[in-house]
Amino acid sequence: RLGYKVIVANNGQHGLEIADGRLDELDLLLTDVVMPGMKGHELARELHKRRPELPVVFISGYVPDRSLRDALDHEGTAMLNKPFSPESLSGVIRSTLDKDVSN
Repeated sequence: RLGYKVIVANNGQHGLEIADGRLDELDLLLTDVVMPGMKGHELARELHKRRPELPVVFISGYVPDRSLRDALDHEGTAMLNKPFSPESLSGVIRSTLDKDVSN
């Protein structure tokens, strides 16, 4: 509804598999912090090895632990806490993309 093309992955490993074939199509990674098999910050770290400038928005209902705080230090990274509205999601995505473009 917001005009973005969304590529959905079932989990972090699936996200890596998808990204490996479509890395040039990705403008932003939107990932939950807690996922089965691979945490969101681990997925972001792996994708940053392939494309360091890829902006990331983490979503979570939990207080960030040390590993997530380290991931949030990466330039072009934002955090959105659950629950959130479609407007909040839209705003964080837009501001993260705009911040990345301005750097």
